[in-house]
Amino acid sequence: AFYAWANPLHADIWPSVSQCEAEVISMTANLVNGGDSSVVGLTSSGGTESIVLAMRSAKEAFGRKRGIDRPEIIASSTAHAGLDKACDMFGIRLVQLEADPVTFKLRPKDVERAITRNTILIYSSAPNFPQGVIDPIENLSELAVRYDIGLHVDACLGGFVLPFAKKLGYELPAFDFGCRGVTSMSCDTHKYGYASKGTSV
Repeated sequence: AFYAWANPLHADIWPSVSQCEAEVISMTANLVNGGDSSVVGLTSSGGTESIVLAMRSAKEAFGRKRGIDRPEIIASSTAHAGLDKACDMFGIRLVQLEADPVTFKLRPKDVERAITRNTILIYSSAPNFPQGVIDPIENLSELAVRYDIGLHVDACLGGFVLPFAKKLGYELPAFDFGCRGVTSMSCDTHKYGYASKGTSV
């Protein structure tokens, strides 16, 4: 609360704000199997901004650097609305697939059929907002590695629940940086991280 009225952009005036941010990012990364030097992050104003920033990074890393002029992202119809905003903002074509009508999960076979030379990223959820279902991220990860594209995991809702559920012994599918193809994640500290509204990593 001490920093609620401070501008964190002035790191020279408030150096401890940067330290707090780094510690929150580090703790979050450790929770989702990302505790090594290759995993970096930042805090944002919420899940939508985290998603927007991740899509911007994907456009740069898997799009512009490869000369892709018309980038595409593949996602389920259950994806967070922040993805629509990001694609609109950055001129990315959103290839939206219908979820499995029984499980409400993104089907890897449908995703593979939708991959083109312009695909820069697969977008998945852990869990999604409408049904609370975790997409088959391990299978999607294999596709991301095979086709050398990004894989984002929207864990805005589950980022601070699923790691602890696993520790309590619940059987959960792999959903984080433990999957080789996962290139970015978003986890909302202001949901089950119980931080002030709005913050996300």
